[in-house]
Amino acid sequence: MNYRILIVEDDANYRFAIREGVPWEEYGFTVVGEAIHGKQALEFLKKNPVDILLTDISMPQMNGVELTRRVRAEYPEIQIVVLSAYDDFAFVRESLKYGARDYILKQEMNPADVIQTVLKICETAEAEKEKVDGKERMEQELRLFLRGNRALSKEAADWLGGLWPRCMYCAAMVWGPGEGLQAVLKRARQEENILYAVSDHECRVLLFGKLECGSRRKLTEEQRGLAERILAWPEGMEKVFLSRESGADFQAKELLEEVVRLADLQDWFGRNRIFLYYDYESRLAERNCAYVYIPKEETGLPTREEMEAELARMREHLRRMLPDEKHLNESFLRFMVCYARRLKADDWKQLTFYEELVRRGPVDEKEAFLRRELEKLWRQKEAYAGKSPEIQKALRYLQEHFTEDLTLGDVAGAVELSENYFSNLFKAETGENLMHYINSLRIARAKELMASTNLKVYEIAEEVGYRNAAYFSTIFRKITKVSVSEYRKEQSVKSERNR
Repeated sequence: MNYRILIVEDDANYRFAIREGVPWEEYGFTVVGEAIHGKQALEFLKKNPVDILLTDISMPQMNGVELTRRVRAEYPEIQIVVLSAYDDFAFVRESLKYGARDYILKQEMNPADVIQTVLKICETAEAEKEKVDGKERMEQELRLFLRGNRALSKEAADWLGGLWPRCMYCAAMVWGPGEGLQAVLKRARQEENILYAVSDHECRVLLFGKLECGSRRKLTEEQRGLAERILAWPEGMEKVFLSRESGADFQAKELLEEVVRLADLQDWFGRNRIFLYYDYESRLAERNCAYVYIPKEETGLPTREEMEAELARMREHLRRMLPDEKHLNESFLRFMVCYARRLKADDWKQLTFYEELVRRGPVDEKEAFLRRELEKLWRQKEAYAGKSPEIQKALRYLQEHFTEDLTLGDVAGAVELSENYFSNLFKAETGENLMHYINSLRIARAKELMASTNLKVYEIAEEVGYRNAAYFSTIFRKITKVSVSEYRKEQSVKSERNR
C-alpha cells in the first residue's frame, strides 16, 4: 500500500529535511503536501486524502495540539505523529491524549528513526483495522457523514436498509450539549418507534424513526409528534431535524443528506426547535450557497439611518439566498470594508475583524458583532470630530492599547508631547481626564463580553485590562450605575425575551 503523508511544520528548514532527507519512496510512502500551520493543514485535508500526518507542536495560527484534536475528531482514520523539541513535552502529552500515535524529537531526528516510527504506526493501524467489525465500520462512516465531511457509501446505505423490516421511515438528527449525549442515545434505543440510533460523540444523535402509512398531512403530523416526544425526554437535546419519509425503496443517503442540510442551515431559521424538511423545502430549492452580498459603493460620509437601511437590505438578501458560511463571512466583510472606507477609518484592521468574525457561530452572532464594530467606528468618528491631529492619534492609540497597563507617559510618548501639555490638551478636547476615558473603553468592552460570552467576572476583568476583579467591579458600578451581577441579570432577561 502507498501511504500518503502530509507534513505540517512552520520551519522551512525542517520541512525540507523531512521531505528530502527521508527515503519515503523506498518504503511505500508519498509526501502529498505541506502546510505551515494547523489551519492550512485542515484546509488541505478537506480536498486531499491523507493517511499519515507529521506535525510540529509549536506553530502560529493553530498549534499541533489543537490540530491533533481536530483531525482525530474529523478524520479518525488518519495516523498522527508529532514533532517535538525538548521543551514541548507538556504539549506532547496533550497531543497523545488527543490521539497522536507517537512523537519524534526534532533534535535527535534522523531518517532511519522517522521511517521506523511511521512503519510501526502503519502496522498497528492495519492490525486495528482488521479487528473492527462491519457494524463499527458502518457506524463510523455514519458519524463522519454527520460531520459533513464524507459521502455515505452504497455499502453503508445497504447495511442500514437491511437492519429492519420494510416500513415507512424518516431520518432525524437530535442536536444539543455533549454532556447529555449518551443519555439521549440510551433513551432512543429503548423507544419502540426508534429503529436505529448512533451518536457522533460530540453533540449529535442520528436516528431512524418508524412512521405509519397515511396521507401527507398524517405523515407530517406524525413526524412533528415524533420530534416533540424526543424534545420531551428528560435528558432531551435542543433541536430535532427530520427528513422526508421513505418507504419500501429505502433511501438512506438521501434522508441523511436532508437532515444534514437542515442542520447546516439552522441559524437561518430563527430559534425553532423542530425542523421538518417539508417546512423548508421551497427555501432550500431557492438557496444559492455561493451568494455574496455587495453593498452599494457610494462616496461621502453615510448617516446612521442610511447604514441601517443598507444593513437591513443585506440581511433580507442573505436570508433569502442562504449562503454557506464562507460566503456569509465574505458578505459581512465586504459590508464592513465599504463602511470603514466611507467613515474614513484608516486605522481599522480588516484581518483582525475577519478572524473574529469567523470565530462567531450563528448568523445572529455574526450580525451582532458587525453592528458592534460599526458602532465603534461611529464612536471614533464622533470622538475625532474637531480634534487636533495629536488627540486623534492618541484616541486611535487608546483604541488599540486600552487593555494594557497604560500610563499618562505611555500615551503622551506615543503622540510625542510632554505629559503635562498632553494631559491638559486631552481634557480640553475630550472633556474627560485620560484615566476616565480608558476606564470607559474597558467597561464598554466588558459589557460586550458579558453579552456574548459566559466568561467569569475575573476573566472579563483580566481581558479588559484589570488585574483585580474587585476593583473592576467598583469601576463597573461607578460608570454604569449598576453592579456586574445586576447587569448580567438584565442581559439574561433580554436574551430570554428574544428567544
